[in-house]
Amino acid sequence: MKKTLLSILFAVTLSLFVSNYGSAAESHTKDLSIKQGEEEVRNYLKISHKNYKINSDAYISFLQGINEQSDEIEKKGFNFVLMEVYSTTYLEELEKYIQTQEKKAKSQADVSADKFKLPNDIKKETVEDIQEKNIKIDKEIEKETKKEREKVQNQKINLLSQSYPVITFATPVRSGYNRSAAKRYMVNNWKSTNSSFGYFGGGGGDCTNYASQVLLAGGMNMDTSGLIYRPGWHKNTKGWHNVSVPKSHGRRTYSTSWTVVGDFYKYWAGTKRHKVYNFTSPKAVSKYARTGDILQIYSKSSKKWYHTAIIYDIYKGYPRFSAHSKHHLYAHLEREAKPKHYKYRIIKF
Repeated sequence: MKKTLLSILFAVTLSLFVSNYGSAAESHTKDLSIKQGEEEVRNYLKISHKNYKINSDAYISFLQGINEQSDEIEKKGFNFVLMEVYSTTYLEELEKYIQTQEKKAKSQADVSADKFKLPNDIKKETVEDIQEKNIKIDKEIEKETKKEREKVQNQKINLLSQSYPVITFATPVRSGYNRSAAKRYMVNNWKSTNSSFGYFGGGGGDCTNYASQVLLAGGMNMDTSGLIYRPGWHKNTKGWHNVSVPKSHGRRTYSTSWTVVGDFYKYWAGTKRHKVYNFTSPKAVSKYARTGDILQIYSKSSKKWYHTAIIYDIYKGYPRFSAHSKHHLYAHLEREAKPKHYKYRIIKF
C-alpha cells in the first residue's frame, strides 16, 4: 500500500514538473527573437552537415519543407517552434522582396533572391510579436471574407427579387469541376515548374500558384475582374487570374488571389462563397475531402495559414495531398504536417 502511494505521488510530481517545464519552455520561446531563430536554423543545418548559404535554393527549400522535419529537429534538441516562426517570417519577407523586384525587372530572368536581406527591424521582433501580428492579420482576413460573402449573397437576393422574362435554352447550361482532370494535371506537373504560369519556388513559395493551376485544369474558369496589364503581382481578391502581358519578354500579370494563401482563401471562400471546413486532425479531414479539394495548413507556431495544397486522394482512411514547395505528388498529411504543430481547412470544390 505504501509503495502504491509513493508511486502515485511520484507520478503526480513528475506530471506537474513536465507540465510546468512545458509552460516555461513555451513562455521562453515567445521572448526569443527572429535573429535567434535564424541562428537556431543555421546551427541545426551545421550539425546536420548541410552547409547551405542563406538565400541559396537549398536553404529556401529547407525552410519551405521544415514542417516535414519537426520530429527530427526536436529529437536533436532544437527549438522547432522558434525555427518555424523564423522560417515563415523569412519566406513571407522574401516573397515581398521578389514581388517588388518583378515590377522593376525587365525580364523574369532578372528576378533573384541573391541580394535579399531580412530587415533588421524584423530580426529584432520576438516570436510573440510575430504571433500577435499574424493573429491580427488572420482576424482581418476572416472579417473581410465574411463581409464579401454577405455582399455577394445580398446581390443574388436582389437579382432574384426582380422580374425577368423566362429564357429557354436548347441544351442545359452546366458548370462543374472535373476531379479526374485535376488529378491528371497533378500527375503530369507535380515535378515541373510550369513556365506558362511562372514559378515562385525560389521566392517565398509556389504552393498557391500550383494549386491554382490544378483548379484551372479541373475546369475552374479564370476570373479577369480587376485585371491590370502590367507585369507582376497586383493586390486583387475580386478576380483570379495569371496571364501573359503582350510585348513584355514573357512576363506575366497575376492577382494575389492566384498566388497568396490568404488572398486565395478570400477569393474562393468570400467572393465565390465556397464552403470551408476546419479540422484539427488529418483523420477528420478525410471524412470531408475529395480529390481536387483545396487543403490549407495553419502553423500553430507562427499562428498563420501559411500553405496551400490540393487533395490527391484518400488513402487507407487518411488524406494525401499534392503540392509545390516542396514538390509532392501525394504526401501523407499525418506525416508531413502533424497535428501537434498544425491545423487544417478544406475549401470545397
